[in-house]
Amino acid sequence: MADSAEIGFAGDVVQVCISASSKLLKEARQHDAGKLIEKQLQDDVDRLRLWADGFEIKAGELDILLEKDDQMKTAVIANLGSVASLLSKDSSRTRI
Repeated sequence: MADSAEIGFAGDVVQVCISASSKLLKEARQHDAGKLIEKQLQDDVDRLRLWADGFEIKAGELDILLEKDDQMKTAVIANLGSVASLLSKDSSRTRI
């Protein structure tokens, strides 16, 4: 796995989102949250992973693309930061 310097800031934030989503999914399964909730969480984790793979996050490609467009960079970082923040709060305080 690439280190943070290779992945870049946006890549790090995406990985935080994937990690937090995966943690929520694991908790949902451990606490028998129901098949519908588990399916929705699994779909979210899968979408994040596919999106990350599409931008070759581990190779730092997302950050390279964002360096070319400041407006897009600001929007993507803000949105990813919000998602990461919400997921981190939920995964640390919510017990399904």
